[in-house]
Amino acid sequence: MVTNAVSHGALSVPQGRVHLGWEIAEAGTPAARLVIRWRESGGPEPGKLRERGYGSELIEKGLHQEIGATGSIAFADGGTTAELTLPLSSGLVQVAEAVAEAIGNK
Repeated sequence: MVTNAVSHGALSVPQGRVHLGWEIAEAGTPAARLVIRWRESGGPEPGKLRERGYGSELIEKGLHQEIGATGSIAFADGGTTAELTLPLSSGLVQVAEAVAEAIGNK
């Protein structure tokens, strides 16, 4: 997402912005999930430069196959938007904690 925003989207122009938000939905339950929202503004219109490629495929299909996540990406007139929903029961949190611990130990 960042690479595309820098190359073609909001971060390719000085006035462009990326708004990133997240929340834990249904925290404390077996259905708990991390929801990440990405919204670009102030950049060029997506146009034909925003054809679906590998990144879209990964967000919309690959993450579901690997960890049961869902994702969507839209190339709207106001800028690219995306939403990822990652199930915390997938072990994602444990992997992140292990990586953080490994990095901290070096």
